Amino acid sequence: ELFFNGWWTLFIIVPCFCGLFKPDGAKVGNLIGIAIGIFSHLFMDMLNPMGVPLFLPITRRKFRLLPKKLCIKTR
Repeated sequence: ELFFNGWWTLFIIVPCFCGLFKPDGAKVGNLIGIAIGIFSHLFMDMLNPMGVPLFLPITRRKFRLLPKKLCIKTR
């Protein structure tokens, strides 16, 4: 499938990642952009019923920001 959940965060993460390898690029700005992209993706995943296993190697518990009944359902 071409459009997976969270595909839009790639418009933030990929250009910032590529910018890290430019010799005259702003490294701090690119790192901030990568962090914003990753955290926004995790934030949106925490709004759906599946939740996010934030501490996967330690525990399989999935975290959500809303109760399951109020979560945003995706496909």
